[in-house]
Amino acid sequence: MGRISAIIPFLPFSKEERAVTTYKFMRKLFNETRRPVSVEAKQFARHLFLNFVEDGQLATFIAEKYYSPELGARSLLSAVNTQIRHKLTKALLIQGEEITDEVNDMAWNNYDVRVEHLKGDSKEISVKARGSRTVQKRIDY
Repeated sequence: MGRISAIIPFLPFSKEERAVTTYKFMRKLFNETRRPVSVEAKQFARHLFLNFVEDGQLATFIAEKYYSPELGARSLLSAVNTQIRHKLTKALLIQGEEITDEVNDMAWNNYDVRVEHLKGDSKEISVKARGSRTVQKRIDY
């Protein structure tokens, strides 16, 4: 009991496996945000619709930029959290609306998540309320 009886080799993911794994974490976040808001449980980033614009390109971009062979899938989960979840939270705060359980009876808030092309070859992930004309501020963690 409590002894290691086998060694399982850890092999780095291929590019395709990285993108698929990233997409899996994106879909998990998508499903979480579709659930009802619960103020008591402090689950505020809910009752939302996330539109992953060009989702394959988005997953590939995150996977290529943030994958760490040492951390494997954990690096991709962390990237989805910092590049999408945290920016979604920031976008919700910028709107400044009070979030209560009554939000669940209202229409869905829609957010577009995409790879933004900046000056030169630079790119970053943006999360914007659909129809928003303001540019999402860059968030560095």
